[in-house]
Amino acid sequence: MAEAQGDSDKPKYDHGLQDNRRQDRMFTNIEEAASFWRSLWEAEGTGESGADWSEEFRCAIREKVPEPTEENFTLSEERTAQVIGKKRNWSAPGPGRLANYWWKRAKCLHEGIAISFEAIARSDQEIPMWFAEGKSSLIPKLGEFTSANQRPITCLNTMYKWFSSCLLKPVDQHLDTYGLMEGEQRGAKENCSGTMDNLLVDRMVCQDSQRGRRNLSMAWVDVRKAYDSVDHKWLKEMFALHRFPTWIGNLIARLCGRWNAKITAATRQGVETSERIAFRKGLHQGDALCPRLFTLCLNPIAWKLKASEGYCLSKPISAKITDLLYIDDLKIYAPSEANLERIIPALHPQEFRRTRSSGGRELKSVESEYNLIKIKAAVKLCANTDPTLKLVREFEERAVDKGRRSMLKDASDFARDLGIELELAHPEPVGQTEERELVDKKKIGVFAKKALYTKRRQGIEEQRWQGKLVANRWHNAAFKILFFKLLRDHGLVNTVPPWYSPTQPKSINEGEKVTAYWDVPVFADQTEVRANRIDGRIVDKARKTVTLLEMSCPWVDNRDHKDEEKIMKYAPLRLELKRQYPGFNIIQYNIIIDVLGGYSKDLKKSVRELVGSERSTAVLGLNSGNEAAIHAMRTIFEADDIDAVLLIDASNAFNALNRSASLQNIRALCPPMAIYAINTYRQPARLFVIGCQALESVEGTAQGDPLAMSLYAISLQPLITQLQVSSATKQCWFADNFAGSGSLLEVRNWWNVLSESGPRLGYFPNAKKCWLITRPEKESAAKAEFADIEINVTSEEHKHLGAVLRSRAFLGYIGDKVEDWVKQVIKLAEFAVSQPRARYAAFTVGLRHRWNYFLRTLPDLSDLLEPLENAIANILIPAITDHQIHEEERNLLALPVRLGGLGIANPVELASQE
Repeated sequence: MAEAQGDSDKPKYDHGLQDNRRQDRMFTNIEEAASFWRSLWEAEGTGESGADWSEEFRCAIREKVPEPTEENFTLSEERTAQVIGKKRNWSAPGPGRLANYWWKRAKCLHEGIAISFEAIARSDQEIPMWFAEGKSSLIPKLGEFTSANQRPITCLNTMYKWFSSCLLKPVDQHLDTYGLMEGEQRGAKENCSGTMDNLLVDRMVCQDSQRGRRNLSMAWVDVRKAYDSVDHKWLKEMFALHRFPTWIGNLIARLCGRWNAKITAATRQGVETSERIAFRKGLHQGDALCPRLFTLCLNPIAWKLKASEGYCLSKPISAKITDLLYIDDLKIYAPSEANLERIIPALHPQEFRRTRSSGGRELKSVESEYNLIKIKAAVKLCANTDPTLKLVREFEERAVDKGRRSMLKDASDFARDLGIELELAHPEPVGQTEERELVDKKKIGVFAKKALYTKRRQGIEEQRWQGKLVANRWHNAAFKILFFKLLRDHGLVNTVPPWYSPTQPKSINEGEKVTAYWDVPVFADQTEVRANRIDGRIVDKARKTVTLLEMSCPWVDNRDHKDEEKIMKYAPLRLELKRQYPGFNIIQYNIIIDVLGGYSKDLKKSVRELVGSERSTAVLGLNSGNEAAIHAMRTIFEADDIDAVLLIDASNAFNALNRSASLQNIRALCPPMAIYAINTYRQPARLFVIGCQALESVEGTAQGDPLAMSLYAISLQPLITQLQVSSATKQCWFADNFAGSGSLLEVRNWWNVLSESGPRLGYFPNAKKCWLITRPEKESAAKAEFADIEINVTSEEHKHLGAVLRSRAFLGYIGDKVEDWVKQVIKLAEFAVSQPRARYAAFTVGLRHRWNYFLRTLPDLSDLLEPLENAIANILIPAITDHQIHEEERNLLALPVRLGGLGIANPVELASQE
């Protein structure tokens, strides 16, 4: 356990605590660790040796390959040395414990080893078990710690790997001589960059479909436990079918019959090794021959796919692309969904259950519904007293005892996946949740259905929002704004970095009376506290309070439940802090902002209590999208590798949006919004014009639609993604206004892609309204590069979203603005003599907000705003208070009302803060 220490002390750990945590990630014994793999490898295969569908393939081989020869295997000493010489010196040696390095150096043994390898290949004697033995270590995967959820890493004997590598050449030589291996299989292939080549082919097909506006349907197929599921009968059949020399087929048959492994794992009993597991199914992984054996087993299917219709490239190429293969990773192309649906079942019925996101038809939902029915049926069976159903129940229970497939076992397994532990006892079956809550037999079916839908929705949400890494980035970026403001309020920092700054708070910020912690765990020495890492913690010794701050960015539907979840999660932590800080008040604030920017009902109240009513709006509002775009583009433009920024303006942006493409994109990218969008925009909208008949609008979004901005942004997301992929140009969007920056060549290529692809989605860039802002030394080159386009080119300052782009180039622009503001302040002061309260309200509620936007979007404004401050301090305030003020009084009046001031802020000081 951790010893009691000061807040700033480095934690000291006791090995006992660490050992307890390790126990949770350990197997009880080696039998538990090896149980799944023993059942997988020792099970008999189910391959269709001599299947009817392979007869066509068999006939084609007979026409191309002569009868297998009776030649013998020959291996020279030079070839033997060459094979071992290519291997890494210190690769894991396996059970033999002799590394490649020593075999390389023992050159006097190479001749004898070559003779021994020849004898093994020619002999009909059984191969000793030790020769083909492997040592498998289990590496846990993410998720539940079970035997099945491990990755077996097998180290084979160095001698066996040497021998199998010598076999690889004659196997490949036979395949290459007769061209037997299907060409789209680019895995385990010499002189072939498999993944890169496949990506290039895939890119070609997708671009051909996109540019030619042609239909293309694709499916991605993945095989679960691919290597471990290969049937040995099928493997032997493949060597006979491909007409390999007799000695190769016989040798492989003898080898696979002797494959075995021992599993080594760290258990609670120590490091244990299992009994030998003989392979009746699966390939021995870890040697050079294994990938070739797998691709050989998959070869008939690859040729069958090659005979499908596939996707035909546009003229003049007009070639057919049917599929891509890399070992067991398969991608299939077809000209339509109907064609694709005919191909996939031909591969294997299991593959047709894959989800639509993985290239299938999402029939897995049907299977899930069937499993839900199975759960209900199992519960009813165990609760029923009918004599005939009693026989059925006994039959199912006997099947479970025999290890056969049973409805009761299937129902229990599926329920366990949904977080329900079924106790199918007669006559009162019950369910138990992960929280140890009992579920009555009448409610098990309803509970399982709800759990299934929740699990399915969570899977979709995780795919849509890219998982925890991105969520953490949003989380920290939002939370640090509030945390920095609290640090400044407590005097722990002098300035607050801009919201767009990458600066993160220090882990520990110490003061005389206040200590603040950013993402620092609380170490308990008595209470069991699992959730001990709250996002922020502020200990105020003067006020005797401990403020806990927890930020969360959940999915929209889960936002309202998150607050209660966080309260319950950190209840033990609050009790522990109550013990560590006796007499202190422990307060927890939950800052819940969903992934779309919405926030919980209690957030305003929480922020108001933390920073005060006057500043809560500023904190919650953060900065609007256009301010973010301005800061981002200015930062990008000031980089050394940027030559120019191209500001894009579109013609009739919202009105010209391609409605058909928009609805399709929204349905794919944002399903929660799709129903509203389709119901609203699938029919032409009626546009009433004064003095004219109603017009039918078939494009664009309706003005006044509160979701118009969101619909527009989602509709253009494919265009944004395409621009990102096709060019290194950095871009920044705000509604229909956006900008791209980079070298002149990059910007020009970026413009070309935009001009070609934008109109397809209804985005028509207007070159005459677009501006290219360059560095002065690049202006002439820019004009030459864009000579054929009517784009405006300049090296002077230019307005961008109401602000000015280019550092300190806005002096004239902001000077005119300040002059206008000064005149307005003076005009307001003239009326302040007779109506001071009304003029005070007009200034604080209205006039001062006219320059707030510029304070947040333009840097280094303090010196330019001094005339405005002079007008406020020397003209407006004396008119309201009826006397001249000194500097200290001016500072007091600038304070918020809650602190005794009037809230008449000093724009010079406010500029640096904003």
